[in-house]
Amino acid sequence: MKRVEQIIDLMKLRNYTTEKNHERCIKCVETLLNDQIPSPYKDKGMSDIYEEPKFCHGANTASIASVIQQLEGKTNKLDREGRDHWIKPLLELGVLRKGYLKPPTNKNEKYRIIKDYHYTKSQNNFYFVSEEFKALLNFPEEDLKEAVSNFLLNSSKGKELRAYQIVSENINSHSQLINQAVEFFTKKHIPDFKVIYIDDEDGTRIREEFSILLEKAGITLDLSSRYPDAILWNEEKDLFWLLDAVESDGEFDHLRVEDLYKDFVSSGKVIAGFTTIYRTWNKVANRQGIYKNLSPGTSFWIANDPGKVFYVSELIK
Repeated sequence: MKRVEQIIDLMKLRNYTTEKNHERCIKCVETLLNDQIPSPYKDKGMSDIYEEPKFCHGANTASIASVIQQLEGKTNKLDREGRDHWIKPLLELGVLRKGYLKPPTNKNEKYRIIKDYHYTKSQNNFYFVSEEFKALLNFPEEDLKEAVSNFLLNSSKGKELRAYQIVSENINSHSQLINQAVEFFTKKHIPDFKVIYIDDEDGTRIREEFSILLEKAGITLDLSSRYPDAILWNEEKDLFWLLDAVESDGEFDHLRVEDLYKDFVSSGKVIAGFTTIYRTWNKVANRQGIYKNLSPGTSFWIANDPGKVFYVSELIK
């Protein structure tokens, strides 16, 4: 079952859970692929559907947990709420699907399976591995990474993880953080804006190509002032969006937002948005746990959780 572990690793699932729960996600899939362990529903209706029901035909949370418990050599039962940590992520990705073993309503009927459905608090609810995931098990090694990427695009959670793959694999410096933010965040969130300035180099702060674009947009940057890492422009509406990537400082705090608004308004320009860029959630926690300085009305984006953008609103005015 090394292939299951390889596929789950390619999905970058460990970036969204603990190492222990990542391991249990793998064991969960391996358990539900097992065609040797008798089905927990063997005598409860699954025999109406399969001649020899096995775990690979589906199992409930308690049965899956019991097998994982044995694999780990545990004596205490695994927390039933573990389903939120090693079943739910697999459901969100489309690795697992729900099933319900519907009892007959009269003597002429047999049990039947309703897929993608759970009846509230029923013991007949179960999970099984999707056919799409099973197909990944047979892909040639050289095609597997692309196949996993394509698989991820079939679910919203998978799209998040695919976005993580695209962004996180290319960030090793402040400069790369800025450029990935421009490349990914801008295209996905504000596609009508184009880059007219990036401060991603030491030395000369305004490259010639940006000087031309800034002049066209009617923006003059004061070299003595602290201006954003990136400026984007919607030429049709003459609106601007500012980005700042945070390593040691750089959030759009209240004073900075106020100063930038004044600078742009004095030139007859309108700022449509401010977005602070962080590399990781840990960076957000470390910075905001101390400073709590993100200005209301701005947003922030996190490179290792790139499928979302977060908005800062004000409760006390």
